[in-house]
Amino acid sequence: MPNHTSMNEGQQWSRRTFLRQATGAATGLSLMSLAGCGDNDSNSATQQPSSSAASASTLPNLSGITLTFASSGGAYQAAEETAWCKPFAAATGATIRQDGPAYEDAKIKVQIDSGNVTWDIVDQTTWWALAHEDWLEPINTSIVDTSQLAPEFRSQVTKFAVPNLVYSMIQMYDNKFAADPPKSWVDFFDLEKYPGKRGFPTYAAIAPLEVALLGTGTAPDKLYPMDIDEALSKLQPLKEHIVFYDDFAKSSQQLESKQVALSLIPSGRGYDAVKNGAQFGAQWNQSFTYTICSLALKGGKNIDAAMEFINFTLTPEAQAPIPELIAYGIVNPKAKPDLDELQTSFLPTTKEHADQAIIADPEWWSKNYVAAFEKYTAWQVG
Repeated sequence: MPNHTSMNEGQQWSRRTFLRQATGAATGLSLMSLAGCGDNDSNSATQQPSSSAASASTLPNLSGITLTFASSGGAYQAAEETAWCKPFAAATGATIRQDGPAYEDAKIKVQIDSGNVTWDIVDQTTWWALAHEDWLEPINTSIVDTSQLAPEFRSQVTKFAVPNLVYSMIQMYDNKFAADPPKSWVDFFDLEKYPGKRGFPTYAAIAPLEVALLGTGTAPDKLYPMDIDEALSKLQPLKEHIVFYDDFAKSSQQLESKQVALSLIPSGRGYDAVKNGAQFGAQWNQSFTYTICSLALKGGKNIDAAMEFINFTLTPEAQAPIPELIAYGIVNPKAKPDLDELQTSFLPTTKEHADQAIIADPEWWSKNYVAAFEKYTAWQVG
């Protein structure tokens, strides 16, 4: 099974109209926010987020139960730990452990094959790949109240996955190009006008193949069905200029250290880099927008407790702090985050950004993810 990204960005949804509607509902300011999860790195949240305290009367006593929450690390998982894990533990008495990266399907396969499932909750984008392998537990809707979601996200709930956040893959550029910044993925491939290294993910399902085609002249409405070999051939001239990142925390570190001049990067990670002082701008034209989902692995030891946690993450109290900590979009229309100008500028769901977004085709990816991952991985090392 190839590795996948935390790209919980593989859900099917209704393009720009959905994004605009969900944005207005989520914040009352024509915005929606998205979250990040974290380890104990320097990107852990320092600002004071909205209160995420849970009412003890609405949550069960889970004293003595240990849940392991797997996500994609860095500032993203740090935000999830602050907004979700710590408040849930305080309200229920459960112990919440952090692990990951959630997008390393090889780690999930080992757990499933051995019968020793240690990840209770998985925060991922390519849920359909795990469902295809029969690795997921059905969502218990007697515990998980999906009516909390905005209608546009409620329609995305599946047997195995519940949307919890939204993000985009965008282009970030060194501010030395600010006088005449890149305006499309074609400019990403223009090494003469925009010299320097390019940051690029090792994960196939978060737009590198699509960007290769867009950057060499393919129209957005002609991307799918995607020719994987053609995309890789288009990437070849850029290969020696690419600095790959194999986890999302490294993508923001590349900007902060000026290791790259341009990058294909998750919007929240771009925000985190700029917040930390990176002199980079964001280009949203032809960005790719994805939904992140909560999942429970088949054979987990604490399924009901995991469902309680998933339900908690959808509450307004748990959703609101996320965009305050890292600029990802939220899914509960009653959540009211308090956002500054920089946070707002990196939200994937403002009208301006939604109008420029492309939605990856989940049907194509669900049928072709094995071939895409294998070929893209072989190309990187070849």
